[in-house]
Amino acid sequence: MKNNPFLIVTFFCSIFLSSCISSIDYINNISKNGSLINDSQKQIIIIGSGEVNIDSFEKTYTKNFDNDDHFKNSYLTDFINASKENDLYNNITVSENQEWDLLNQGYNYSNNIKLDTLFNNAQEDYLIHFSGFRITNRVVHSYSHGFGPGAMMNNNSTEFCVVNLNVTIYDLKAKKEILSFVSTGESSVFMFDFTKTFLKAKERSIKHTINYLKDGKTTYRSL
Repeated sequence: MKNNPFLIVTFFCSIFLSSCISSIDYINNISKNGSLINDSQKQIIIIGSGEVNIDSFEKTYTKNFDNDDHFKNSYLTDFINASKENDLYNNITVSENQEWDLLNQGYNYSNNIKLDTLFNNAQEDYLIHFSGFRITNRVVHSYSHGFGPGAMMNNNSTEFCVVNLNVTIYDLKAKKEILSFVSTGESSVFMFDFTKTFLKAKERSIKHTINYLKDGKTTYRSL
Protein backbone atom coordinates (compact mmCIF):
# COMPACT_ATOMS: atom_id res chain seq x y z
CA MET A 1 0.00 0.00 0.00
CA LYS A 2 1.47 3.33 -1.06
CA ASN A 3 1.74 6.20 1.36
CA ASN A 4 -0.47 9.15 0.55
CA PRO A 5 1.76 12.27 0.52
CA PHE A 6 -1.22 14.50 1.30
CA LEU A 7 -2.10 12.50 4.40
CA ILE A 8 1.50 12.53 5.56
CA VAL A 9 1.76 16.32 5.20
CA THR A 10 -1.58 16.78 6.93
CA PHE A 11 -0.44 14.57 9.80
CA PHE A 12 2.77 16.49 10.42
CA CYS A 13 1.01 19.83 10.05
CA SER A 14 -1.51 18.82 12.71
CA ILE A 15 1.34 17.86 15.04
CA PHE A 16 3.06 21.19 14.39
CA LEU A 17 -0.09 23.21 14.99
CA SER A 18 -0.95 21.34 18.17
CA SER A 19 2.55 22.06 19.49
CA CYS A 20 1.95 25.79 18.91
CA ILE A 21 -1.19 25.83 21.04
CA SER A 22 -0.54 27.09 24.54
CA SER A 23 -2.65 26.91 27.66
CA ILE A 24 -3.62 29.93 29.73
CA ASP A 25 -4.88 29.87 33.31
CA TYR A 26 -7.67 32.42 33.62
CA ILE A 27 -8.49 31.41 37.21
CA ASN A 28 -5.59 31.87 39.64
CA ASN A 29 -4.65 32.25 43.31
CA ILE A 30 -7.33 29.79 44.40
CA SER A 31 -7.88 29.48 48.16
CA LYS A 32 -10.44 26.98 49.50
CA ASN A 33 -11.59 27.10 53.12
CA GLY A 34 -14.81 25.14 52.85
CA SER A 35 -17.21 23.47 50.44
CA LEU A 36 -19.42 25.29 47.96
CA ILE A 37 -22.63 23.46 47.09
CA ASN A 38 -23.53 23.95 43.43
CA ASP A 39 -27.29 24.02 43.69
CA SER A 40 -29.06 26.35 41.28
CA GLN A 41 -31.78 26.91 43.90
CA LYS A 42 -29.37 28.27 46.51
CA GLN A 43 -30.08 31.88 47.40
CA ILE A 44 -27.20 34.17 46.51
CA ILE A 45 -26.45 37.83 47.07
CA ILE A 46 -23.63 39.58 45.20
CA ILE A 47 -21.78 42.83 45.76
CA GLY A 48 -19.08 44.78 43.94
CA SER A 49 -16.84 47.05 45.95
CA GLY A 50 -13.65 49.08 45.80
CA GLU A 51 -12.31 51.29 43.07
CA VAL A 52 -11.62 50.18 39.52
CA ASN A 53 -7.91 50.45 38.76
CA ILE A 54 -7.35 51.47 35.15
CA ASP A 55 -3.87 50.84 33.79
CA SER A 56 -4.93 50.83 30.15
CA PHE A 57 -7.98 51.43 27.91
CA GLU A 58 -8.85 54.50 30.00
CA LYS A 59 -10.52 56.36 27.12
CA THR A 60 -12.62 53.30 26.32
CA TYR A 61 -13.58 52.93 29.97
CA THR A 62 -14.71 56.55 30.37
CA LYS A 63 -16.52 56.40 27.02
CA ASN A 64 -18.71 53.51 28.16
CA PHE A 65 -19.05 54.05 31.91
CA ASP A 66 -19.81 57.24 33.81
CA ASN A 67 -17.94 56.13 36.93
CA ASP A 68 -16.78 53.06 38.85
CA ASP A 69 -20.24 52.43 40.30
CA HIS A 70 -21.68 52.34 36.78
CA PHE A 71 -19.10 49.75 35.74
CA LYS A 72 -19.58 47.59 38.84
CA ASN A 73 -23.38 47.67 38.57
CA SER A 74 -23.07 46.66 34.91
CA TYR A 75 -20.74 43.84 35.88
CA LEU A 76 -23.11 42.53 38.55
CA THR A 77 -26.08 42.67 36.18
CA ASP A 78 -24.17 40.79 33.50
CA PHE A 79 -23.06 38.18 36.04
CA ILE A 80 -26.65 37.60 37.18
CA ASN A 81 -27.85 37.15 33.60
CA ALA A 82 -24.98 34.80 32.70
CA SER A 83 -25.47 32.84 35.92
CA LYS A 84 -29.12 32.21 35.12
CA GLU A 85 -28.41 31.38 31.46
CA ASN A 86 -25.88 28.76 32.55
CA ASP A 87 -28.15 27.41 35.31
CA LEU A 88 -25.52 28.16 37.96
CA TYR A 89 -27.69 30.15 40.35
CA ASN A 90 -31.26 31.20 39.67
CA ASN A 91 -32.03 32.96 42.95
CA ILE A 92 -29.42 35.69 42.80
CA THR A 93 -29.75 39.38 43.67
CA VAL A 94 -27.55 42.42 44.22
CA SER A 95 -27.35 43.54 47.83
CA GLU A 96 -28.09 47.22 48.36
CA ASN A 97 -26.53 47.19 51.83
CA GLN A 98 -23.29 49.15 51.50
CA GLU A 99 -22.06 47.93 54.86
CA TRP A 100 -20.96 44.75 53.11
CA ASP A 101 -18.09 46.90 51.77
CA LEU A 102 -16.52 46.42 55.20
CA LEU A 103 -15.39 43.03 53.92
CA ASN A 104 -12.64 44.89 52.05
CA GLN A 105 -11.08 45.68 55.42
CA GLY A 106 -11.41 42.18 56.84
CA TYR A 107 -12.48 41.50 60.39
CA ASN A 108 -11.03 44.00 62.85
CA TYR A 109 -11.93 45.59 66.17
CA SER A 110 -13.86 48.46 64.60
CA ASN A 111 -16.08 46.50 62.22
CA ASN A 112 -16.46 42.95 63.58
CA ILE A 113 -19.74 43.74 65.33
CA LYS A 114 -21.25 45.23 62.15
CA LEU A 115 -20.11 42.29 60.05
CA ASP A 116 -21.42 39.78 62.58
CA THR A 117 -24.78 41.55 62.46
CA LEU A 118 -24.83 41.39 58.65
CA PHE A 119 -24.09 37.65 58.68
CA ASN A 120 -26.66 36.96 61.41
CA ASN A 121 -29.39 38.87 59.59
CA ALA A 122 -28.72 37.39 56.15
CA GLN A 123 -31.42 35.03 54.88
CA GLU A 124 -29.44 33.88 51.83
CA ASP A 125 -27.00 30.97 51.56
CA TYR A 126 -23.96 32.57 49.94
CA LEU A 127 -22.45 35.98 49.32
CA ILE A 128 -20.26 36.50 46.23
CA HIS A 129 -17.99 39.50 46.59
CA PHE A 130 -16.34 41.04 43.51
CA SER A 131 -13.49 43.45 44.22
CA GLY A 132 -10.03 44.49 43.08
CA PHE A 133 -11.13 45.30 39.53
CA ARG A 134 -8.18 46.13 37.28
CA ILE A 135 -8.24 47.04 33.59
CA THR A 136 -4.90 46.50 31.89
CA ASN A 137 -3.41 45.18 28.67
CA ARG A 138 -0.79 42.88 27.26
CA VAL A 139 0.95 42.84 23.89
CA VAL A 140 1.94 39.65 22.07
CA HIS A 141 4.68 39.85 19.44
CA SER A 142 5.03 37.40 16.59
CA TYR A 143 7.53 37.19 13.74
CA SER A 144 7.14 36.07 10.15
CA HIS A 145 9.44 35.81 7.14
CA GLY A 146 9.13 38.37 4.40
CA PHE A 147 8.85 37.41 0.73
CA GLY A 148 11.79 36.97 -1.58
CA PRO A 149 15.51 36.36 -1.11
CA GLY A 150 17.07 38.35 1.71
CA ALA A 151 13.69 39.56 2.97
CA MET A 152 13.59 40.92 6.50
CA MET A 153 11.61 39.36 9.31
CA ASN A 154 8.26 41.05 9.95
CA ASN A 155 7.38 41.96 13.53
CA ASN A 156 3.65 41.72 14.23
CA SER A 157 2.02 42.70 17.50
CA THR A 158 -1.42 42.06 18.95
CA GLU A 159 -2.80 44.02 21.89
CA PHE A 160 -5.18 42.45 24.40
CA CYS A 161 -7.50 44.19 26.82
CA VAL A 162 -7.34 42.36 30.16
CA VAL A 163 -9.92 42.50 32.97
CA ASN A 164 -8.83 41.11 36.35
CA LEU A 165 -10.80 40.92 39.59
CA ASN A 166 -10.92 39.15 42.93
CA VAL A 167 -13.84 36.83 43.63
CA THR A 168 -14.57 35.86 47.23
CA ILE A 169 -17.44 33.64 48.36
CA TYR A 170 -18.82 33.53 51.89
CA ASP A 171 -21.05 30.91 53.48
CA LEU A 172 -23.57 33.14 55.22
CA LYS A 173 -24.91 30.36 57.41
CA ALA A 174 -21.46 29.38 58.65
CA LYS A 175 -20.32 33.03 58.69
CA LYS A 176 -17.00 32.38 56.98
CA GLU A 177 -15.09 32.75 53.72
CA ILE A 178 -15.04 29.45 51.83
CA LEU A 179 -13.49 30.30 48.45
CA SER A 180 -11.45 33.03 46.80
CA PHE A 181 -9.68 33.36 43.47
CA VAL A 182 -8.61 35.83 40.79
CA SER A 183 -10.58 35.74 37.55
CA THR A 184 -9.24 37.09 34.25
CA GLY A 185 -10.86 37.81 30.92
CA GLU A 186 -9.15 39.15 27.84
CA SER A 187 -9.80 39.95 24.21
CA SER A 188 -7.58 41.05 21.32
CA VAL A 189 -8.07 44.38 19.57
CA PHE A 190 -9.49 43.94 16.08
CA MET A 191 -10.00 46.72 13.54
CA PHE A 192 -9.39 49.33 16.27
CA ASP A 193 -12.76 48.53 17.87
CA PHE A 194 -11.63 49.17 21.44
CA THR A 195 -15.13 49.22 22.92
CA LYS A 196 -15.97 45.76 21.54
CA THR A 197 -12.61 44.49 22.78
CA PHE A 198 -13.13 45.90 26.27
CA LEU A 199 -16.66 44.55 26.63
CA LYS A 200 -15.60 41.12 25.34
CA ALA A 201 -12.81 40.96 27.94
CA LYS A 202 -15.34 41.89 30.63
CA GLU A 203 -17.76 39.23 29.36
CA ARG A 204 -15.05 36.56 29.34
CA SER A 205 -14.01 37.29 32.92
CA ILE A 206 -17.62 36.55 33.91
CA LYS A 207 -17.68 33.42 31.74
CA HIS A 208 -14.47 32.12 33.32
CA THR A 209 -15.82 32.73 36.82
CA ILE A 210 -19.04 30.86 36.06
CA ASN A 211 -17.23 27.97 34.38
CA TYR A 212 -14.97 27.59 37.40
CA LEU A 213 -17.84 27.66 39.88
CA LYS A 214 -19.84 25.21 37.81
CA ASP A 215 -17.22 22.78 36.49
CA GLY A 216 -13.93 23.72 38.11
CA LYS A 217 -12.42 24.81 34.79
CA THR A 218 -9.37 27.04 35.15
CA THR A 219 -7.33 26.52 31.97
CA TYR A 220 -8.14 27.46 28.38
CA ARG A 221 -6.30 26.82 25.13
CA SER A 222 -5.10 29.76 23.10
CA LEU A 223 -3.23 30.01 19.82
